[in-house]
Formats: sequence, C-alpha cells, structure tokens
Amino acid sequence: MKESLVQICKIIFSGILAITLLSVVCLVYNYNMLGIPTATGASAYSSVPGSLKSEMDEGFGWNVMDANGYNNDEVYDDVDVLIMGGSHIEALQMNRPENVTHKLDERLPNYHVYNVGTSGHSTENCAYYLDNACGYFSPRYVVIDLNSLELDEDNMNSVISGTYQGPELLSQKSSLASLVRDYIPASGQVILQLQNWKNIGCFREDDTERENGYSLYHDSAYMEVMSDFLSYIGDIAKEHDTQLILLYHPANYDVSETGGETHVRKRNI
Repeated sequence: MKESLVQICKIIFSGILAITLLSVVCLVYNYNMLGIPTATGASAYSSVPGSLKSEMDEGFGWNVMDANGYNNDEVYDDVDVLIMGGSHIEALQMNRPENVTHKLDERLPNYHVYNVGTSGHSTENCAYYLDNACGYFSPRYVVIDLNSLELDEDNMNSVISGTYQGPELLSQKSSLASLVRDYIPASGQVILQLQNWKNIGCFREDDTERENGYSLYHDSAYMEVMSDFLSYIGDIAKEHDTQLILLYHPANYDVSETGGETHVRKRNI
C-alpha cells in the first residue's frame, strides 16, 4: 500500500514538473490569454489589457497589449486613422515596429494611427463592429483589411439586418477553462495539438466551379447583396463623417526560391 502511494505521488509530481517545464517553453514559444469582451465595441473581443502574446509558430513576435487590449504602443485620446482587420492586421507574428500600423504611424507623423485588428475577424466581422468603432474612436479615416474579394453572402446579409453573431468566448462560458488556459501556458498548445490530431484525415472538397473559372461575381443575386453591403458600411462611415478605405491584399502569393520578387497568382474574376 505504501509503495503504491509512493508511486502515485511520483507520477503526480512528474506530471506537475512536466507541465511546469512545458509551460515555461510555451510562454516564450506560443502563448496568449483567452479573449475578453472589449469596452470599445470595435471588435467581438480583445486581448487582456497589458497581457503578453508570444508567437514563434508562424513568425517571431513578442508583444504586450495596450490598455484596450489591442496591439499598439499606446492608446490615443484622438485617433486619426483606425485600422480594422483580422490576424494580418493584429500582426502577432512579428514584433510591433514591423507591423503595418506602426509603419504607417511612422510615415504619418501628424496622424495618430491605431490598430484594432483581432485574430479571426473577417471583413464581415469588421463591418458589423464598424459603427461601434467609429462611435468610440471618432477617426477621420477607417481602413478595413480585405484578404478576399468574395465575401460570404449569408454573413453580409446578417450584417445588414443586424443579426450577425460574433464568436462566443470560452472565457465567458467557463471560468475554470479561462483560469487553466490563462495561467497554464502549456494547456493552449496541448489542446491545439489534440484538435489537430482529431482533424487528421479531414479535408475540404474542391470547388469544381471555382476551378473552372467560376466566380461569385457572375451571380447577379450575389452582386446585389454585395452592393447592399458596401452601401451599408458606406452609410455608416458617412454618419460618422469618416472616410472609409478598403485595403485589399490577396491571400495567395508566389515567392521565388531565393525569397526575392513576390507576385500575386492570377485569378478569374
């Protein structure tokens, strides 16, 4: 009985030690606390203000979030240019001086450029929170990042009708899950790898119509929704006396073997 108890204690101690060491590694390699509701209303959620986000998976970045929970050096009382988008704009995969918001802020010394980019946010996400973002920050310009010219028709309709649903945050559903994820850095990577393992063998069927050159721009019903969507966000910008800018950068690039010239693959649109 005593020997069994000793063995159990050893197993528990070994597990705790392994998780501790792995957490130290993950803290540097890939770590972020769960998202929380944001007071600005400019996105579905934000990071915990003042929290560390480290990334060595898709790049190399170590950034501490600002007082609003976004990736900026400081929070401005007056914002001239507000940039909205997903992970490309949040830019956690690089250190802050290298991201597009910081570069633009340097090139426009008389303007305050502020980043509310949030991972997982599509163009439709940004459109849904545009009114709140303009109301809170009162920017002169709003830049919305586009990495696709073919938006989801159902999402556009739900944004227009005001029925769009943002993501349900795990931090709101379970305080225990939030505690584990936030303060045991290894837990995030363990869960991620288990999900990847579960999804092994899953695949997405090819879209034959797209491969044959079909585009949603050939669909008159889709184009009508797109027109209504653009008018909707344009009207919001006008109401707030804001100039809206849609910044398109394609998701598909070809890079030479030497890492030199980059060009965009041709698309049928």
